[in-house]
Amino acid sequence: MKLSSFSLLPALTLLAASAHAAEYWVGAGSPCDFPTIQQAISAARATPEADKIRIARNGTYVNQALLVDTSVELIGGYPTCGATDRLGYTALAGNLREAVLVIASDAADGIEVHLDRLDISQGGWAIDTAHWGGISIDGTARVHLYDSVVRNNRLNNVPEGTVDRFGGGITVRGPNAELAIERWVDIRSNVTSGNGGGILVDGGRLTIRPHLVTIKQNRAAGGLGKGGGIAILNGGVMVEETDPTGPALPVQPVFVVANDAMNGGGIFVSGADSRLRAGEIVISDHSVGGFGSGLLVEDQGDVRLGISADPALRHCLPEQECLRLSDNASFSGGTLAVRTGGRARVEGVVMRGSTLGYAQRRRGSAFVVHGNASNLEIIGSVVADNACSATDPECAVIAMRGGRLRFEFTTFARNADEGGALIYSDTQGDDVATIEGYTSLIADKERLYSLQGIPPNEDLYCLLKNRGQTGDVHPITFQDPDDGNYRLAPGNAAIDYCDDIAPSSQEPDLNRQPRGIDDPNHPNRFGRNTHTYDLGAYEFGNVPDRLFANGFEAAR
Repeated sequence: MKLSSFSLLPALTLLAASAHAAEYWVGAGSPCDFPTIQQAISAARATPEADKIRIARNGTYVNQALLVDTSVELIGGYPTCGATDRLGYTALAGNLREAVLVIASDAADGIEVHLDRLDISQGGWAIDTAHWGGISIDGTARVHLYDSVVRNNRLNNVPEGTVDRFGGGITVRGPNAELAIERWVDIRSNVTSGNGGGILVDGGRLTIRPHLVTIKQNRAAGGLGKGGGIAILNGGVMVEETDPTGPALPVQPVFVVANDAMNGGGIFVSGADSRLRAGEIVISDHSVGGFGSGLLVEDQGDVRLGISADPALRHCLPEQECLRLSDNASFSGGTLAVRTGGRARVEGVVMRGSTLGYAQRRRGSAFVVHGNASNLEIIGSVVADNACSATDPECAVIAMRGGRLRFEFTTFARNADEGGALIYSDTQGDDVATIEGYTSLIADKERLYSLQGIPPNEDLYCLLKNRGQTGDVHPITFQDPDDGNYRLAPGNAAIDYCDDIAPSSQEPDLNRQPRGIDDPNHPNRFGRNTHTYDLGAYEFGNVPDRLFANGFEAAR
């Protein structure tokens, strides 16, 4: 029998209603819909849209090994089911053997999962499990994390040869897996005997928004693990940036602090197409026995630290020093180490307070470049107050064993020991070191470099020193070096010292103000009226008016 269109209306109405996203409450007693989170997730599979699962704190959620394979929002912090206000987090504790949350999909269009107000802990690892740690993200899954804590997840006794696979707090695995850490997230006290104590990005993508995100006190234990805070491997990508379409929250740096590993205490980047891009990040207070206390880049990994020129992105104010590597210590070399074909470009970075163990004093307190294919560029930065743990004339700031070093518009100052060299080059056999230095200040060092073995190739222009017997040597005074202010004081020879030579002369200075401003009270070194540039990280007198600055920048 043919049905009239009127007889189809009730059925169509019912079908439309069932297609809408549902809302479920999880907790103890009435009016909760389910006593367990997994039951609510199973119910959410019945609707094609992302359901909201609100998780009350009056339930007990222990021995959790949850599988999320549908688009959903897990929202905690409610004291009871039906409450309108939230306070604190809903705690999800694992069973010490598996991941607390496995978020995975093999669907072509994937799933979208939002996690909010959760405290995720007690994830672990066992030989017969495929997922581990606090959160495991796999396949075509896109996850957004808000206002949450991931802590005290432990992966012990990871088998040798598999360290790349096991992250402690969070693992993002596979080319289509994505995690966006949106705001107010704390990832701390997670441990792995693999790579990535806090977060492992194994071929996936990690985006971090600079809104009160901390990655601290995590550990990649044992001699094999690298990246105490974060490890980015096998084509993985980490990007730190604001969201032009998101809320105009105050911009503050991502803090990667006091993590622990033998190598790469803060962040480890390794492998072809593995990339780190960040402009508001502070990497500080790490101590390692190996290389790269703050940041280690190896095997074609690629790192760029610097402010994006994209006008849609918002940034910290310059005086906040939101791009900083500080107070890191290594016994083998470098707060930032670039080895075995790694590449790093740091622009507008403050590098200070690095220390190097006395036994390895020739390996560089602040930077290391090892390997012919390794490449380090330092642009528009301040590298100051770095030292060895004991006074020694071979305490260099930068150590090279082959590779390429390029620095432009950078201020090197008060790096101990003043009787030594800025760079120590130890080149043997087939190693070839190249030093390219332009438009920079080398204060408080007798020599540009000392060497053992083959002299480096060099291309040097517009360099000014205040010590030593060779090169251009003139007094250099800063405004307040005791307080970390390395802007030029009046009367320096470095003012209007150089013509337009370096590509970065078109880039702004560390205050993000234009370069090439002529000081009418200072004679130009080349006698020209235009294209005169001050040396170092700051253009003299070029301090912006911050009267109305408050850190709450709106998207431009």
